[in-house]
Amino acid sequence: MALQLALFDQSELAPSLRVVGRAEVSRKSDAPMVRPASGFLKAFDFALNPYHGCAFGCTYCYAKHFVAEDEKKIGWGTWVSVKGALGPLEKLSGATVYIGSATDPYQPLEATEQITRRVLETLLQLRTPPRVVIQTRSPLVLRDADLLSRFPFRRVNLSITTDSESVRREFESSCPSIFRRMEAAERLVELGIPVGICVAPMLPIQEPVRFASTLRGLRAQRYGLSWFHRDRGTFAAGTDREVMERLREIGWTELEFQRASRILRVELPLMAKGNVFDPE
Repeated sequence: MALQLALFDQSELAPSLRVVGRAEVSRKSDAPMVRPASGFLKAFDFALNPYHGCAFGCTYCYAKHFVAEDEKKIGWGTWVSVKGALGPLEKLSGATVYIGSATDPYQPLEATEQITRRVLETLLQLRTPPRVVIQTRSPLVLRDADLLSRFPFRRVNLSITTDSESVRREFESSCPSIFRRMEAAERLVELGIPVGICVAPMLPIQEPVRFASTLRGLRAQRYGLSWFHRDRGTFAAGTDREVMERLREIGWTELEFQRASRILRVELPLMAKGNVFDPE
């Protein structure tokens, strides 16, 4: 198959910036989507991000630390760039690909841009479609169930970080509700698409035993949890110190995380396997 260098032509580009929700949108047709995987995704061959930036703008997001411009880092969640360069496709044939390591591929903009959908359509044209894992917290992923079902190996990892809507609203105010994410997980399982539940990073949990029971009822294939990325300096995954201070103020310390983790692992044995960030 010939190389596919871009998913949209220059003729498709908007003449100026526009705003979707709270995010200012721009397009970079030559921005690469695919990079070699590393760090906690080292079990994969490639990481693929259809967008730069994310309108969900979670306060704790480690991806903001990959941004060079201080203004954009401070304004995380208020801007998004649409990427266009998928690059040489041959290297993706039969590879393991993690979609959404530094952005949510199903953030609100995807509803109209459909870049992620076009990526999936393109990957399915390869002689050997890659083994894909998609990371999202959006029910919009259900729209592409028809494409996902055609991949021999695929999984959707859904981020469900807390059992409290008040906590979710404080730290993930622009994201879909916990209930809607759980509904999406249930529907994907019904459609025969493997699901991973990521309690990562784990926000304050009010009732760990009940939360574990609810997660178990989703019948996901894999479960995983983690603490926040530690601040390791410029261009390294980290969590804002202000966020960590706020968590301590409300009593959510690493000790409390460990306590809740032990309960979840006991009540939900699949959680103890910790393979939710491995390839399908």
